[in-house]
Amino acid sequence: GATDLIDGLDSLIKFEVLARLGYPVRNVSEGILRILTTTGPMAIMAGMKESGRKLITNRFSGASLDDIYNWSDEVKLQTYRDELYAMRDVADDPDLIDAQIFDIDNMLSGKTEMKDKFGLGLREVDGVTYTDALGSGPEQAEFIKNKFIRESAKIVDAHLSNSRNKINNTFETTGDFVVIKGEDPNWAQAYERVVNRQVRNSKITQILLQDKPREQLIDEAEYFLLRTKEGKDILRVLGMGRNAREIVEANMDNVDELFPSFATGLKEIAKTRKITADDIKKSFGTDTLNYPAVNAAQVGAANGTHPAIRLFSTARDKFYKAFGEMPESSLVRHPMFVDLYRKRMDATIRNAIDTYPGDTIPPEYIRKLEFSARQWARAELRRSLYDTSERVDAAYTMRYAFPFFGAFTDVIEKWGRIVVNDPSAFGKIQTVYNSPDRMGLTEERDGKTYINVPGEWVKRGSFGLLDRPLAIPKTSLDLLFQGNQWWNPGAGWFVQIGTSQLIKAVPDLERAALVEKILPYGPTGTSGGEFWKDLLVQNQAFRKGWAIFSESDPTRRNLTVLIAMEENHKYDNGLRSSMPSAKEIDDKVKNILGLEVVARAVLPFATNLRSPYQFYIDEFQRLREENPQTASEKFYDTYGEEYFQFTTSLSKNNTGIAATIEAEKRSRQLSDLIAKNPEYGWFVVGDVNAGEFSPSVYQSQRNTPVAPGSTKKFRESQDPYEAVDATQAEKGWITYNK
Repeated sequence: GATDLIDGLDSLIKFEVLARLGYPVRNVSEGILRILTTTGPMAIMAGMKESGRKLITNRFSGASLDDIYNWSDEVKLQTYRDELYAMRDVADDPDLIDAQIFDIDNMLSGKTEMKDKFGLGLREVDGVTYTDALGSGPEQAEFIKNKFIRESAKIVDAHLSNSRNKINNTFETTGDFVVIKGEDPNWAQAYERVVNRQVRNSKITQILLQDKPREQLIDEAEYFLLRTKEGKDILRVLGMGRNAREIVEANMDNVDELFPSFATGLKEIAKTRKITADDIKKSFGTDTLNYPAVNAAQVGAANGTHPAIRLFSTARDKFYKAFGEMPESSLVRHPMFVDLYRKRMDATIRNAIDTYPGDTIPPEYIRKLEFSARQWARAELRRSLYDTSERVDAAYTMRYAFPFFGAFTDVIEKWGRIVVNDPSAFGKIQTVYNSPDRMGLTEERDGKTYINVPGEWVKRGSFGLLDRPLAIPKTSLDLLFQGNQWWNPGAGWFVQIGTSQLIKAVPDLERAALVEKILPYGPTGTSGGEFWKDLLVQNQAFRKGWAIFSESDPTRRNLTVLIAMEENHKYDNGLRSSMPSAKEIDDKVKNILGLEVVARAVLPFATNLRSPYQFYIDEFQRLREENPQTASEKFYDTYGEEYFQFTTSLSKNNTGIAATIEAEKRSRQLSDLIAKNPEYGWFVVGDVNAGEFSPSVYQSQRNTPVAPGSTKKFRESQDPYEAVDATQAEKGWITYNK
């Protein structure tokens, strides 16, 4: 149903937001911060070296050719296992799939030798196929070694491409993504397939096929999901923010749909064996109106047998393990646990020496002390570090509004306890957090604090690839509350999208304090394409990557104008010998976007590249807020034609009405008059055509026609190069009039 769709979308977006290399860095850093404020720095220093070595060991250091080929085979085996796992519950013979998975597990664990049973023992480089590297003669082994060293990228790419093709095959050969209705000639085959492959192969729906009262069946299936190991594994795959009862009820609805009341006999057959075409014909007859619609995708999504569900769950779990659980366990939890355990044992043994009767302490008593110390260390670990096992009900209830509410409550609880135990901890953290301010690296802009990184530093850090200033929103360095106030858990994507649509319709709501917290950077895009992109592409690295391949993307268009302004300024002022070409500008734009993709994916904080001429851009914006009609001339008088290029705007204002809340109100009141002569809109709104820029009004103007039925909007985007040419023309007219 709709709830299942929203839950799945919510889980997918949450995973997408966290799926970046910066995630484990923030995770580990926050954990280390907790240790520093509870047990002290020595707990980290003592275990960091060994833990880091184990975590970051280069698996190919000193490896032989056979070691590296074995690694490649392991990747192929694991990929094939994932493919089989995803297909298992829709296969005609799941027992055969289980046997193959068992065989692969034995090879991966080293119990049996890796062999070419699945075609995995074959290696190919430039079309040359080899068997076992160590099994070849000396001459052939030397040839393979040289070939591997020189063409290593091709070997890695080959097995990754093979993995990708197998994953695609999972969906292409087993997916059933359409609804088959009764009048469809293929209905009987589709019905037979979904019952035999998906209903019968799911433990949940097997329970629901029993001849018992509906509520009793739901209770039994819910108990299975919550109390049994197999059920918990299924619940982990299907969870996506839903509770067990919701999942069972969705499956019950599917069973009721597939087996109407007059087809109870068919349900009895499905419990014990596969149904046949004759069984279907006897139960449903020939009247197609009695045939229930077959939606295999819905059934598979509900009970976990759909390949997409299983494959996504596998990928998600592997990511959280590799980038969440393993780094934090190695670098945070293990060192802290060892430190807590040693301190506890030190204290208890000293106490035992003083209090235990007799001259010696029996080994059995020492074992008890060790067990108690481990229990205590584990309890303290859970009290201090993030623990998802202590899930609060509110996190489930608030999952759509605040997707990370569980993590937020954990921070409040654990850090609240830390500060209560040691109030000075908060002051120490605040001192570190405010250190950029004391160094003079911060700047206030639009009510937000940014840390400015000089262009020379960026050039060195990027090995000369980039020579532009960098701005880091200071709030993105807040490891505890992610840049929000301590009471604000952070609004989710559904809330932000809904609020965006609301304030574009009623811009005056932009001033509300709550709206400012939900949308600190203003509303999202206006068009249908922008709406879905803003909803589905939440990962900032993905958004920058999107811009590389989409010339119509606003980010790319704005950056194109910026680079064109800078390069034309350099040419006009003798800082370069030739006029910049469109290809040169476009290449530079793509390079910058590519570096931003890497920065957003790798760095644990947000970054914004700025123009070396940002001062002049900001100055023109300030003058335009004072009076948009005289801004250009005032800028020319103050800074001259040398910097006039930086007044270029990608936005074409067809009415001259400023993007301010007061001007927008007046334009609504006088909309009939403006519709008659849109080009004089600025004159119609009069003295309110100035003031603070409103992103809500700006977005609203892009979607508001100048007159009913008109295709022309109040504000439209223009071609980046036409915008630059228009600025040059305006500069010429101002110079001429002077």
